[in-house]
Amino acid sequence: MTVDTHALLERLVGQFASPYDFLRELVQNAMDAGSDLVEVELHQHPGDHEGEVVFELVVLDAGGGMDEEIIDGELTRLFGTSKTDDRTMAGGFGIGFVSVFAWEPERVLLQTGRRGEAWELLFHDDRQFEKRPVDMPLEGTTVRLFRRGAPSQRRDIAEAVEDALRRWCRFAPIEITFDDVESAQGPREIAEPLEPRDVPCSVAWELGASRAVLAFGPQPQSVLLRRGLVLQEGQSATLLPVLGEAAGADSMAHLVARVDSPKLRTALARDGVVESADRDALERALVPTLTQLRAALVGRVCELVARPRWDRAAEDDYSHLHAHLQLEHGAIERLDRYDILRLATGTPISLGALARRARLGIVAVSDHDPLELRLVALRSGIPVLHGRWSVDQPWIEALLGSRELRALPLAEAVAVAEAVDTPPALARLTLSLLADIVRPKAMQWGVFEGSSADVLGGVALGGAGVVTAARWTSALLKERTLWLRVDHPVVQRASATAVTSPDVAAFGLAAAILSRGDAPVDALWDAWRAFG
Repeated sequence: MTVDTHALLERLVGQFASPYDFLRELVQNAMDAGSDLVEVELHQHPGDHEGEVVFELVVLDAGGGMDEEIIDGELTRLFGTSKTDDRTMAGGFGIGFVSVFAWEPERVLLQTGRRGEAWELLFHDDRQFEKRPVDMPLEGTTVRLFRRGAPSQRRDIAEAVEDALRRWCRFAPIEITFDDVESAQGPREIAEPLEPRDVPCSVAWELGASRAVLAFGPQPQSVLLRRGLVLQEGQSATLLPVLGEAAGADSMAHLVARVDSPKLRTALARDGVVESADRDALERALVPTLTQLRAALVGRVCELVARPRWDRAAEDDYSHLHAHLQLEHGAIERLDRYDILRLATGTPISLGALARRARLGIVAVSDHDPLELRLVALRSGIPVLHGRWSVDQPWIEALLGSRELRALPLAEAVAVAEAVDTPPALARLTLSLLADIVRPKAMQWGVFEGSSADVLGGVALGGAGVVTAARWTSALLKERTLWLRVDHPVVQRASATAVTSPDVAAFGLAAAILSRGDAPVDALWDAWRAFG
């Protein structure tokens, strides 16, 4: 080996990001040789000195193996390879086997057989090798790497081997196992389906030798592969910029993509997929599949809301699906025609139909609120959706907001009211202050049941209850009574103040009504008292 060749070989060995990346290369070599399995084993043998062991890492395949012509013309010649004209194969650079030296083994023993011809090659740490024929029959190729170390290193080596196999080879279309022999756990299969797990829906795409699966998931992670071996993985927006430009940032925020294609190329270091016209074209070809995925998501929601009976699992699915759908609202045409919502009665409903029912522009959300509250809402023209406000508020507000609808928990939207005595003078003064603004017909104190503690008041629109979320406009209050919650702090303050300063109490109460309890009423009262 010349000095220049040796230096080049060392640079090739050193370009691997991890010393365990050679496992990917050997798996690729096995696949190229037609093997349907790869078995990886870690053994530990006694060393020559006390406290020393020899680790043996074995990679075995059942492929076509090699004869002397292949060994001399390809394996032991730097860059010599039958794959030179086929850049779709990971071994196309002729460095697959060279990668084993990144692990820094002291010896590498390769045993291979092809068509009754068997050979054994022993490589030393200086990259020199010895070749000899083997009498016993061999099929496939077995690579054994030997390295000295301490017994305490075995667990770290075993974990690194398994991690590397799972990182690079978990989608490979062949059987791959790893066995840390000393652990007595037995062989563990390295396998993961291309279709992601734990996603609400997915859509597959295939064109020639290229295939992909798109899904929406909690983590926007994408993987680029070639023949099932991972080339690069990371954030979807970063890995698929052309698709992202067409899809939009919201879609890329939850897109899971696994793209396997021979058109994906890597640099010599194999630390990522290089940019190319083929890669851009591949991403553009996935745009219609993303549209199909959005349709599949809508279909899943419609299917779920149509179920006659719901349990906690169904409610969780409803929340999760709508959280994904929230990111796709702007990309789905005529979304308001689909029955993607469920009323508290269990009836599916579309956003468009819901908007037509919401005469006041208000939609209530209820999980297990009393039936009486739901009836108050329905009689008042407020549709009631099934939902858990603490969980579903973000997507409900976003979806209904697109139709300028206001969503509220049922207990903030309506209340059941029971009339109590109203101070006539205070009511008369307050009504006179409101006469030119919201013009209520009358004012009534009441005890509100089933409502939020900070509700100030409401308007009786139908039945025995009051709407506490309606905007108190003159059109709404015309010929109607404005109810105030008697135990609300503002009402109690006004009642106490009315004894000595009825005008101050009326002004403060009117200001609180107009601000729906949000104005700094104490400051207003103090200012009015000072002015008076």
